[in-house]
Amino acid sequence: MRRGRYVHQKILAENPRFFIHMGDLNYEDTNVDSEAPYRSNIIKSITESPELGEMVRKLPTSWIWDDHDFSGNTSDRTSKGRRANRAVYRELIPHYPLPAGGPNEAIYQAFNCGRVRFILSDLRSERDRDSDDDDEDKSMMGDAQKQWFKNQLLAARDAEVPLIVWMSGVPFIQVGSVRDNWGSYATERTELLEFIRDQDIRNVVIISGDMHALAFDDGRATATYVAGVRIPVFHAAALTRDGSEKGGPYSGGVSEGAGRYGIMDVSDNGSDVSVTYTGRIVTSATNVNTWKTHTHQTVPVKPRPAVGLTAVPDLDAIHLTWTDDSTVETGYRIERRLAGSGAWAAAGTTIAGVVAFNDAAVTAGNSYDYRVITLNGIAEALPSNTATVSPSTRFRDWKILRFGNANISNGDDSDHDGLTTVDEYLFDLNPLAADRFAWSAAGFPETLVSFASSSGRVYRVEASDDLGSWPLSSPPITGDGTMKQWTDPTAEAAEGRRFYRIVVTERP
Repeated sequence: MRRGRYVHQKILAENPRFFIHMGDLNYEDTNVDSEAPYRSNIIKSITESPELGEMVRKLPTSWIWDDHDFSGNTSDRTSKGRRANRAVYRELIPHYPLPAGGPNEAIYQAFNCGRVRFILSDLRSERDRDSDDDDEDKSMMGDAQKQWFKNQLLAARDAEVPLIVWMSGVPFIQVGSVRDNWGSYATERTELLEFIRDQDIRNVVIISGDMHALAFDDGRATATYVAGVRIPVFHAAALTRDGSEKGGPYSGGVSEGAGRYGIMDVSDNGSDVSVTYTGRIVTSATNVNTWKTHTHQTVPVKPRPAVGLTAVPDLDAIHLTWTDDSTVETGYRIERRLAGSGAWAAAGTTIAGVVAFNDAAVTAGNSYDYRVITLNGIAEALPSNTATVSPSTRFRDWKILRFGNANISNGDDSDHDGLTTVDEYLFDLNPLAADRFAWSAAGFPETLVSFASSSGRVYRVEASDDLGSWPLSSPPITGDGTMKQWTDPTAEAAEGRRFYRIVVTERP
């Protein structure tokens, strides 16, 4: 009996969304500049294994090559078969768009599933020789692919992707003299990890290939390469092949041998995301054992900053508004400082969806800078633009003129006419005499609303048929000391009576 013969059937039975093959689909080690043998290798791999053939017919499958199915053991960009194999890949293998173009270009690619970004690297056809000196000029990716890879990470970060899965066809964890893995390209590995750290790329998980075994590391290994960068690394092989152990050490251990495969379960409730790796071992046609599982809980992603912050005086406060540009925000922190200097301090917070704030803790005569920090749990966006404003003294001066001091409460009703101090100010009334704002609404089928206006005020007429909601509104009407009018064009459609009210502010 062929070892591992049931592994593809068991993978199908897991009912996964898709399958990613990490390379070494065959071990023909072909290395000639002719397309025919590479074409034959792929076709034979599928047709001579009924179980694999059934799986790829029924299950969406992505394949990225490694050495044996590229151009032989430890093959690289100098291999004779490079051009031919690249052409055959484009001809026969279903794939996502290839950013490098073609036909004689690398096959790296990426795709999304839900909110997860999968990045598949071509670590064979652009790599420098494994035996080259390990320095800043040595690359496993090549310049173009490496820049694309970094751009993918940045784009995922800026799109607030909560999980990035990077498919590395060779072991990422390796130190020492063993070759043909990232340990031989340690300078570039450090460069990539430092980029992830410096650009605040969060929630990267690596799935590595080439080793014929199950294994996982919880991030301890990558943290030894670059302090603070903990990236889980999973291995999920060897399918139908014999076992081998490469790389390491792995904090979760290793189980090598045939009949092994891995399952990655992503749990996403719209807020929190976790990924669970499960190593499986097929022991017979009817039995599959679980080797180990490891769950990685992602951290909150960095939200995109708020944009378009504006700050305008509003009575004796500052009114702030901004535009949300995030899809993961849990709230906002509003920060303030004296204009042009000093440390930023929290002026207040709002919850998700509330993109306005009134700051009353300001002093006339000062100017203030404001900025908004979008929050996603403990994660913080970069600051919004800065808005600078000085509080208005008009309301304060009006209080002194009318009452003799500025300490009168905004909610007082000194003349007992049902209007607060703020109402009296905005409607330009006498707070010490029981007076009323002059306005009227008359006419049918078109109702004409007329009212007195004052300079420095902005008015809006609102209409309601039930006094519960006020869905109809005039455009803003700027006061200038004259009578203003607005015609309700829908009054005829009202069922029964229609009610009107005047809303006035010092800001649009």
